[in-house]
Amino acid sequence: SEMCISDSTYTFMVKGSNFDGAWNPELKTLTIKIIPPFRKTIFFRILVILLAVIFTGSFFLFRMAQIRHMGIVLKQSVEDKTFELNASNQLLKEQAHELQTTNDQLLERTTELHDINALLEARQQKVEEQSEELRIQAETLRDTNTELELANAAKDKFFSILSHDLKNPFNYILGSSEILFRQFQKLSDEKKLSYSRRIYTTAESTYALLENLLTWSRTQRKKIIPEPIKLKVFDVIDQSIQILEGRMKSKEITLESDIDKNLTVFFDNNMIHAVVRNILTNAVKFTRRKGKIKILAEEAGPNTTIRFSDDGIGMSKEKLASLFLIDKTVSVVGTEGETGTGLGLILSNEFVLANNGTLKIESEENEGTTVILTVPSK
Repeated sequence: SEMCISDSTYTFMVKGSNFDGAWNPELKTLTIKIIPPFRKTIFFRILVILLAVIFTGSFFLFRMAQIRHMGIVLKQSVEDKTFELNASNQLLKEQAHELQTTNDQLLERTTELHDINALLEARQQKVEEQSEELRIQAETLRDTNTELELANAAKDKFFSILSHDLKNPFNYILGSSEILFRQFQKLSDEKKLSYSRRIYTTAESTYALLENLLTWSRTQRKKIIPEPIKLKVFDVIDQSIQILEGRMKSKEITLESDIDKNLTVFFDNNMIHAVVRNILTNAVKFTRRKGKIKILAEEAGPNTTIRFSDDGIGMSKEKLASLFLIDKTVSVVGTEGETGTGLGLILSNEFVLANNGTLKIESEENEGTTVILTVPSK
């Protein structure tokens, strides 16, 4: 049998028998003590605890030393960084001072440039003003030159008319009247009547030319100031027709007129008569024998439009373009040898413009001419 005295000590009791089965009453005992392994001994445990304490203490001391070292290093690093920051801060202060100095210098230069710019702008303004004055002077000179050219052209035209267009009619009048004077007794009544009619017709056209010349001369000297009044279109045209009735009959020209007797214009009395008379005179002059002249008047808004149309010889585009140019106007002979200077239309156009109207001419060669007179109706 076995008996456990302690965890590590065991006692064995032995009782023997023989082959006959007789047992020995005396017991034999055997004590066995089991020694525990080293790791389970108290010494080992104390050693472990001691080692653990030593390790923990060493680790603690190591960590403390390490922390102190890190503190020293960190302090040194902080001191280094602080020194660097102080140095950087000092450098930044110096740079800021330099920038401030530079900024002050730039501000001074900006102020100087602003003053210079203001001075340049003032000079530029003065130059522009001088340029504008020069431009105005140049335009004035051009206008003056144009006026002088027109004046010279007008003067040349004036003397051309005096020397040619007046000389020829007077020569004809003098020649015809001399024949009548010297050969009156020898001439037949028919010849006398013919010469007398030609002298009268020539004198009449020459007088009209002289009247136009004098009127035109006054317009060039700005001596004529329009005094517009309300006039009836029918009465104005009827008066001009009566003056030209003899010429129209001699050329067997048919006149068609469609004018409302109550239709009015706002125009200078003398000027409107001169304009209408010149327009109709040209129509009769350039209309062939047995031709036709039509007059149509109508109100269009604030204006009155009068159209004078004929089926005469018309004119070229070049002639049409130069009608109102004094230096381009040339004498054109009518269908039956009637003379003229072209001054009547120029004068008429100036009269129309002076009364806030317009004068437009449409014409084609051999297709007739239409003169469109548009003037204020009130």
